[in-house]
Amino acid sequence: MEEVPKERGVWARTVNVGRFAWLFLQYLFNRALDALARDLVILQREADLFLGATLSLVGLLGFESARYCDGNLNDYISCTRPATYYYFDKLDVTLLVLGIFFIFVWYFKHKERTGRPITKKN
Repeated sequence: MEEVPKERGVWARTVNVGRFAWLFLQYLFNRALDALARDLVILQREADLFLGATLSLVGLLGFESARYCDGNLNDYISCTRPATYYYFDKLDVTLLVLGIFFIFVWYFKHKERTGRPITKKN
């Protein structure tokens, strides 16, 4: 006579679901690491561009505001025509210049690597 297979218990099903969930999490983690590795290769190759853009933006967004009050900076209320002006600190100007420098370095490295400029000619 044939043996009738026993029904699987709740614990066995839970183990299988847990195993499937763990394998799925491993799959997602591997995909995320692969994407991160591709992005890091691009970041390493184009590091000059990213560093230059970051420094330039920090330099551009680092402006300060002050007010000019007809030569009298002590009492703003007594001004006849107050004017607000904006200026950049020395650090911001330095960051901006360094950022543009790194962007130029990236441009020339890209031009040397590919043999053609970025701009498209008609």
